[in-house]
Amino acid sequence: MLRDLTTEFRTLNTRYHRLHRHSPLNEHLEFTRAQVELWQLAQAICALREPALQSHLDQTRRKIMEELRKLKHGGAAVRVVKYARRMRWYDFQLTPEISIDPGLTGRVTNQRNLNELRRLLCKQRMLISEVTHGCLA
Repeated sequence: MLRDLTTEFRTLNTRYHRLHRHSPLNEHLEFTRAQVELWQLAQAICALREPALQSHLDQTRRKIMEELRKLKHGGAAVRVVKYARRMRWYDFQLTPEISIDPGLTGRVTNQRNLNELRRLLCKQRMLISEVTHGCLA
């Protein structure tokens, strides 16, 4: 199972590694769909390889989403960032849909949870890199 997911991740990541700025719209849409699929594969690979890490990451995401649903003031404010390049799978911090939702702009979350999310995402990205570059144990 892990090997199949890893192979699929490698294939998609290789095929959709870059997108030229002046590519046709359909290629932009394919690239975005591939990045969402890569994000989903990354979650599955992490859950199989390091279930505790994925569980902690999911819990942190849920905490942040709960805070974002409450409209309170103070804390770290959410901004939807316009990237100079197309977003890659690792740019989606909560979910692909939430990461591009302009309706969240200005909503606040606890800085400690946000820092924890960033730390866990870094660990996840390192794990995915390790697994997909042939370092399977």
